[in-house]
Amino acid sequence: MAVCGTGAGSGGYPLQRYHSTALAALALLLVTVFSPEVALGQSDRVTDEQIQAAIDRGVEALLAAQKDNGWWSDSGSYTLSSHVYAGGNEVCAMLALAYAGVPMTNEKMQKGFDELLKFDMLQTYNSAFRLMVITKLYNKLDRDRQAAALRVAMRDASFIVSLQRENGGWGYPAYEKGSDPPKRVAKRKDTWWDFSNTQMAILGLSEANKLRRIEIPRQVWMKAQELFVSNQLKDGGWNYGHEFGRKNIRDSSYGSMTAAAVASLMLTRDNLFPGLGCPCTGDESRGRLVELDASLERGYEWLGEHFAANKHPAAAGGETTIARWIPYWLYSCERVGLAGGMKYFGGHDWYAEGAQWFLKKQNSRTGMWGTIDDTSYAICFLVKGRAPILFNKLKFDGVWNSHPQDLSNLTDYIGQQKEQLMQWQVITLEAPVSEWHDAPILYISAESAIEFSDEDKAKLRQFTDNGGTIFYESSCGNRAATVAWRSLIAEVWPQYELQRLAADHPLFSSDKRLTRRPPNLLGMSDSVRTFMFVTFDDLSCVWAGRQVGVQQQATFDLGMNMYTYATDRRPLRARLASAFPEERYAEAAPQVGHNRQMKMARLKHGGDWHAGDNYATLQKLSDFVKQNGGLQLDVADAVAPSELAGDVTLAYLTGRRGLRLTDAETKALKDYLDKGGMLLADATLGSREFDADFRKAVAALGLELRAIAAGHSLLSGELDGANGYEISLVDFKFNLRRERIGRSEPELYLLTRGERIVGLYSPFDLMYSQTGFDAFDSRGYEKDDARVILTNFLLMMSAKPEATSSAEDNKPEETTDETD
Repeated sequence: MAVCGTGAGSGGYPLQRYHSTALAALALLLVTVFSPEVALGQSDRVTDEQIQAAIDRGVEALLAAQKDNGWWSDSGSYTLSSHVYAGGNEVCAMLALAYAGVPMTNEKMQKGFDELLKFDMLQTYNSAFRLMVITKLYNKLDRDRQAAALRVAMRDASFIVSLQRENGGWGYPAYEKGSDPPKRVAKRKDTWWDFSNTQMAILGLSEANKLRRIEIPRQVWMKAQELFVSNQLKDGGWNYGHEFGRKNIRDSSYGSMTAAAVASLMLTRDNLFPGLGCPCTGDESRGRLVELDASLERGYEWLGEHFAANKHPAAAGGETTIARWIPYWLYSCERVGLAGGMKYFGGHDWYAEGAQWFLKKQNSRTGMWGTIDDTSYAICFLVKGRAPILFNKLKFDGVWNSHPQDLSNLTDYIGQQKEQLMQWQVITLEAPVSEWHDAPILYISAESAIEFSDEDKAKLRQFTDNGGTIFYESSCGNRAATVAWRSLIAEVWPQYELQRLAADHPLFSSDKRLTRRPPNLLGMSDSVRTFMFVTFDDLSCVWAGRQVGVQQQATFDLGMNMYTYATDRRPLRARLASAFPEERYAEAAPQVGHNRQMKMARLKHGGDWHAGDNYATLQKLSDFVKQNGGLQLDVADAVAPSELAGDVTLAYLTGRRGLRLTDAETKALKDYLDKGGMLLADATLGSREFDADFRKAVAALGLELRAIAAGHSLLSGELDGANGYEISLVDFKFNLRRERIGRSEPELYLLTRGERIVGLYSPFDLMYSQTGFDAFDSRGYEKDDARVILTNFLLMMSAKPEATSSAEDNKPEETTDETD
């Protein structure tokens, strides 16, 4: 295997280094190409940390392999079955480094890129891959390099277009023997074509189409699409496409060509029909591509039936014959998976299984995957597939994908704005809710009524109650879809009201301030966050249309703002990163005091006392302290102050829109505290409004707020009868971290009556924060810190009956100067 992409197309032709490596040395290389392997168990599921480490080793290896002149080969070219590939190694290495994010400020990147532009590339493959490198790096180039790169890209694109055969395919261009410079033979004699060259030409031209001033003729895409559709085999797959005149494994469907064909058809569709399904006619989309859709679906089915990460599949068998095409096969699968938003081929998680294979095959000494081109496939696969998922698109029985390019274009736009690779994927109602949380936003575009089962409805509610955000649109403003969705939300979220978003809603300013706003955008809020955004008008046609002009800018930026709002600016986790990262305090060993059982109740009041209640915040805290410290914390129903019974050990008071206690409620709460009850209070999301009201209530209750000083037992965890966590320094949510630059200590207050402690107050969010869910502009602690602060307070209560009766230990520890 040589130049990027030639492996499957060449079918294993002998490779000779141009003026260099001998065939004997090559044979040895092919035997040892993936040895020694990295030690991974057969059933091990790789972690994101392992993937990142493998990428880093591969990048270091590629950079180290670069020669002083900027090349990755001795002569800058090699010959493959009589075809000369100029810059083959160079274009492979640069593509991998570009996707790995090596900056153009790196001297080796600069030298490699400058040299890459100089090569006279005379084959489809290397010209196409050079277009990919240029497009990937273009916006990161200085002005002079941009101008030079654009000239080369225009030349490469024109060259590839000129190579297309009459039937729509591409092959190896023929040149007159001995001509210098090489001169192509007459076109009527240059008839070779194959799907391997063809899919690479389409990929390169599609990338070139993203650059300004390069426009590919429509006929180019049309002829290529017709070629693929008309040559699909009966089993749904594709073969090599060229008739050899003898039986060959490549006469039957096989993996890399089928994956490449499916990916190519998606590209021709997107280039031929941008904004597919739009504009709407009445309340329905238009322009379905029945034949193309059927062809794609059969291709998906073939991949689902034959996918394997540890072999290159072929419908007629013979996998071992082409086993060394696996890197190229997996790279092709990735193209399909990412373009189609597919997490699975059949029952296979293609990225998890492919990443496992690549990590096992990385040379533990060199960091390479054998050849330069296989190393490029490996790095591109690991980097692109690792990208976090921003949107899940719900697939259901009905019209769910009328505008198939909507999320692809929107995600690409957001990724460009954030200078980060991001992806989207399709999710089904059958998938577990845990997989719905692969992305922070569940996107539902319905052009028909959706029939949800009771189990489906429970999943939707579970998704939002566990921090997920739903964005729903009635595609083309479909009336049946609108009526059905209104009915559904009244049933699934009955305690919340769907309302038009206020003009000052953060969605319109969370990232970019929108001057043009969709007129009919609604939301559903639980007083902590807007967990559902709804439009009964069509927005997806704008995203599907790809062009981001003045009129469309606000609609694209709305999608970006939704991402910022739903995540509270938190970076997205990589595809295989754990949703439950290791806890910061995992090494601690908390221990409860003699009082091992308590009862806790949320307090009702005239404000939004229920803020965050649907997230089962108290129950999550109860589960944590039981597992970490052995404390049995029973959660009672919410009660008014007058209903506080003697068995309620701890009353919890919170709110976001303010605190409203009547005189009678104030007296009842005061009596509860006088009888030995305890109060825990925090401002939901760090609400300043609640903080101001609570401080007034403290005075009305005859209490004082005492700031907890450094060294207090609540922070040290030394609780005189119980053991807690040491929490002198903490992490805050983004908004509070920005507000408290240089201040990492917790800010907590004891509630006291005289010298007796009757409770704890935090002006910053604790209870919602300890769930680990995000809410925009939260002024709260990060999950682990919120949990242990709350746990320490409960353990302090458990230490002994008198443990909370004195505020003396709030005094800082005395220090002595022991200098000589």
